[in-house]
Amino acid sequence: ALELGRKTLVSLGMHPHQAQRAQLHFRRLDMRMLRELIPEHSDMVQISRAREARRELEEIFQREMQQERRQLDGWDEFE
Repeated sequence: ALELGRKTLVSLGMHPHQAQRAQLHFRRLDMRMLRELIPEHSDMVQISRAREARRELEEIFQREMQQERRQLDGWDEFE
């Protein structure tokens, strides 16, 4: 699933190195969330933490996209 996600990001135009970083970051985030969720028995706690992880991942992707746009905008200034 992680490899498919990385390939999808690249096919959508993300630089391969950025896609690789996103893949590694998602894996670390996913593993951390799994470690936190295993001892929990409350569904509400698990749902809350899963939502928190999703928000964090969305923020990461948003920052990556903004950074890429700024880099591309820099090239546009010289045209």
